[in-house]
Amino acid sequence: MGTERLIDTECLLRWTGYASIDELERFLKRQNIRYAKTGKERLVTTQAAIDACFMQLPGNTEDDELIRSAEVEKLTGLNRMAIHRAERDGKFPNRIQIGPRSVAWKRSEIIAWVEKRRLR
Repeated sequence: MGTERLIDTECLLRWTGYASIDELERFLKRQNIRYAKTGKERLVTTQAAIDACFMQLPGNTEDDELIRSAEVEKLTGLNRMAIHRAERDGKFPNRIQIGPRSVAWKRSEIIAWVEKRRLR
């Protein structure tokens, strides 16, 4: 992976919101992100590979996973009111009504939003 900046397991888990290495590895494979195993419970990839993935995510909606508000809060670090205000102001991905009293967001849109703010 050369001399590029490396992203480790802990950071990848925080960014993606996955709880396990297996889920993270499936995500990396699904998004065609190059990575290496550096131990039984360790994965590493490059910043360039992550950036390339996040640049493509908003257009990848065919099998996009829907996530509920608790996971959105965890990924973004925002509470429900802050999410609602940002959404209302057009500064946050729109929710999807999945039931009479249930909403969700597309994981790829939330991750892309987080990544965009991280790059500022």
